[in-house]
Amino acid sequence: MAHEIEQFSDGTAAFVSAHQDAWHRLGTVTTSAMTAQEAMQLAALDNWNVRLVGLNATEPTPDGVATLDVPNHRATVRTHPKTGHPEALGVVGTDYVPVQNEEHAEFLNYLVDESGAHFETAGSLRNGRTVFLTMKLPQTMTIGQSDTVELYIAAFNSHDGSSAFRIVVTPVRVVCANTLRAGLSAAKSKYTVRHTSGARSRIAQARQALGLTFKYAEDFEKAAQRMIEAEMTTPMLRTVVEQL
Repeated sequence: MAHEIEQFSDGTAAFVSAHQDAWHRLGTVTTSAMTAQEAMQLAALDNWNVRLVGLNATEPTPDGVATLDVPNHRATVRTHPKTGHPEALGVVGTDYVPVQNEEHAEFLNYLVDESGAHFETAGSLRNGRTVFLTMKLPQTMTIGQSDTVELYIAAFNSHDGSSAFRIVVTPVRVVCANTLRAGLSAAKSKYTVRHTSGARSRIAQARQALGLTFKYAEDFEKAAQRMIEAEMTTPMLRTVVEQL
């Protein structure tokens, strides 16, 4: 159950959480809600300057080593947040357009600019190849008049070409690779933006696709309440337990 949070040689980690520790006990815990800028700085996600660099291959020859161009692919490279040195993250096609971490945070801000949401967690996984930011939404689901379920809007991005930029509404608080996967699987609404030009122009579409009126939360509460109020006989209970 690896968390895959990026850890640095100075003992710090690329993760920040508002108010409470994550299970892995890494990174920074704040005492208050975070702005986009604070989340980026505390999780060491700012100023990566992810960029495309031409690729070369080398091959031994009788005269030494031959250097060959790789014309249809590029390497994604970041500026390491601690050393300041360039670091390769992955190999992508020529039409790939990096989405900077700052754009990632700005996208979330635009999505929920009037909802009262605040940044809850942020982090880097797989040594910078995947990053995530989550915002806690003011809307909650209350089940059975006492069981409160928080809702989050989470955005995930890869810098190695392994996945698109994805935004989901989920009840899962993302703090590691495992909860990222759980958040994606538990999401009831999601939106995907490919790494091509014009991603920012799709914010209005993302708002509509994600259903930021959160009708899902209202419907879920009603359905859960109906289930709570429904009586279950012993044979019905036995069937459910056998299925589980």
